Amino acid sequence: MQLEFGRLLLENAQRNLELLQRGAAQGLADAKAGINGLQGAADWQALTRLPTESLPAAVQRHLAESQTLGQQAVQNQSAFASGVQQALVFWLSTVTHRSAESQTVAAAMPDWLKPWARLLPQQGTTAAARKE
Repeated sequence: MQLEFGRLLLENAQRNLELLQRGAAQGLADAKAGINGLQGAADWQALTRLPTESLPAAVQRHLAESQTLGQQAVQNQSAFASGVQQALVFWLSTVTHRSAESQTVAAAMPDWLKPWARLLPQQGTTAAARKE
């Protein structure tokens, strides 16, 4: 189970790293485009003639991009939590199935895992155990 947790953590870190890299690359591209636009202006009067609607459009675009990145981050965390839950259900079903004595699940679970038991679906645990 620890190996599965490690794998899940690595996958989650990889997804979040890719998400941050995409966001940083987009931010750098936008900043570069803005700087290039400002450098193209020959004087201060040329800067005043830049389209006034470009700022609200840029802000709106950045807000949309931030929302997309936030949604993807939530999806990443949801996938991680689901993977942890599946690993726990599998582990519990394996432990209870292999238990030769009539131990309760709580007794078979090490103390450090007991807080995780609250994340398990009550019916999913028994259904997974019945499948075995």
